[in-house]
Amino acid sequence: MSRDFLSCDWGTTSFRLRRVAGPDRTVIREIREPAGVKSLYEEAMRSGAEIEAARANVFARFLNRKVEALLAAEKTPGHNLPLVISGMASSSVGWRELPYANTPFPLDGSGVRSEELAWSKPEWLGPAYLISGVATACDMMRGEETEIIGLMSEAGLAAHRKRSLLILPGTHSKHVWIEDQSVVEFRTFMTGELFEVLGQGQIARRFRRAWPGRKTMAWPEDFSACAHVRSSTAVPSRTIPGFSAGC
Repeated sequence: MSRDFLSCDWGTTSFRLRRVAGPDRTVIREIREPAGVKSLYEEAMRSGAEIEAARANVFARFLNRKVEALLAAEKTPGHNLPLVISGMASSSVGWRELPYANTPFPLDGSGVRSEELAWSKPEWLGPAYLISGVATACDMMRGEETEIIGLMSEAGLAAHRKRSLLILPGTHSKHVWIEDQSVVEFRTFMTGELFEVLGQGQIARRFRRAWPGRKTMAWPEDFSACAHVRSSTAVPSRTIPGFSAGC
């Protein structure tokens, strides 16, 4: 049985489609574009596709083109490749809004909420699954939960599944508390966005020289693939550093 699949990380302002192959989940081909759900939602509104079903057609046409482009360099796959779509595509401005999964959210992915999409897809493409995201009483994430599942499945991080603080840098950084093999709490910090705003100032703008060729002060793209995991064995149970008891 093949373990190949397509992964679509569809954010607010970015689109990433990847061809993933083998048991080690190697990315062998990728398309990246600044075509997030926000731009497609606005396109749908301009064309009068205000209801969700009509908006879905705009997303489907775009994805169909990108899937075909991703595999244009290879012959038609001999088996149906499943497609997993995560991120803001399941939000109120995305392809279809899905309710969030709840915490505690198991690291093995058993708590994922998903829905199979019905759309006019290439014949060789298997089922397309839209992932819902995760929410607590105070916060939400869409897309990062799939990153967490993949990251924490690494054998070298097995000891951290019991108790750790996971930091996912980015425009809206996530600080994620893991306990007993599950995500139990998380907070969003606007560090990347604040960095961008500060970068518009006259003094801070000079630091752009640190990244030649970059047009903005947003987090370097490389940072989105980084994560920091810190064990926290000395912290009393359910006392989470940096997390208040209320929202």
